[in-house]
Amino acid sequence: MRNLIQFLVRYNAFFLFVLLEIISFSLIVNTGSEAQTKVWLSSSNSITGFFSEKYNNFIQYWNLPEENLKLQKENALLKSDLRRSKFNNAIDSGIIYDSLYEQQYDYIPALVINNSVNLQNNYLTLNRGKKHGIETNTGVITSDGIVGIVLNSSQRYSTVLSILHRDTKISAMIQRNGYHGSLVWKNMNPSNMTLDAIPKHADVEVNDTIITSGYSSIFPKGVMIGVVDTFWFEAGSNFYTIDVKLSADLNKVKSTYVIKDYFREEKKELEKNTIDE
Repeated sequence: MRNLIQFLVRYNAFFLFVLLEIISFSLIVNTGSEAQTKVWLSSSNSITGFFSEKYNNFIQYWNLPEENLKLQKENALLKSDLRRSKFNNAIDSGIIYDSLYEQQYDYIPALVINNSVNLQNNYLTLNRGKKHGIETNTGVITSDGIVGIVLNSSQRYSTVLSILHRDTKISAMIQRNGYHGSLVWKNMNPSNMTLDAIPKHADVEVNDTIITSGYSSIFPKGVMIGVVDTFWFEAGSNFYTIDVKLSADLNKVKSTYVIKDYFREEKKELEKNTIDE
C-alpha cells in the first residue's frame, strides 16, 4: 500500500494532467458547439475503427490454420468427386445403368512440416500417417501439380520422396497428342525436370502441357505436371530430351493431398500373377 501511495505522489502531476484532459474533452463534447462535437465524434470513431480493424486482422490471422484445414477438406472432397477419380463400369451393350462410375480415388489432405529442395535427393514430411489412411507408394499432389511419392509412414507422420530426387521416375505424357515417357530430375534445378523417351516423330511444341499418364498405380491420369520449356535431340538418339517447367513450386508447397487408390492392390496382384506365369 505504501508503495502505491509513493507511486501516486511521485507521478501526481501526470495523473492530474490526464484528469484535466478528460474533463476538457468532456466539456467540449457536452457544452461545445455542434461542429466541435462532430469533430470529436469523428476522431473517436476513426481511432476506434483503426483498432477494431487491427483486432479483426489479428483474429483472422490467428484462425488461418483452421480455415486452411477447412479449405483442404473441401478441396479433397471435390477432387474425390471428379470424373477422373471414378472407375468407368460402362459396357457398350445397349444396357443403361443408373450408376456407371465407381469411386477409385480419394484424396487425404496433409500439411508439409519439413521440406528440402536444394539437395541431390530431397524429401518432405507430412503431418498425416497410417491412422489417417496414408499408405506407402502413393502419390502426393497439390492443387498446382505433383509433389512426390509416400516413402514411409508412422502413425501420425509420413515421409515423401520428392519429385526433386535422382531416383524419381514418373510416367508422364504430352496432353495434346498422348505421347508418353519418363519424367526424371537431372539438373538440380527445383523448377524443372526432364521428360525422356518421347520419339523423334512425335509432335512437340514449347508450352505443351505435360500431365501424368495414369500408367502407374501412383498417380491417376491427368494430374498437372508442367509445360514444355525447351527440347532437343541428343547426338545419336532417336528420342527427344524435353525440359519441363514444373507447375508446382516445391519451394513454397504447404498444403498437399495424398492419393488413395482403392483398386491398386487388385491391379498389382493381377500384374504380378501375369509376370509369374
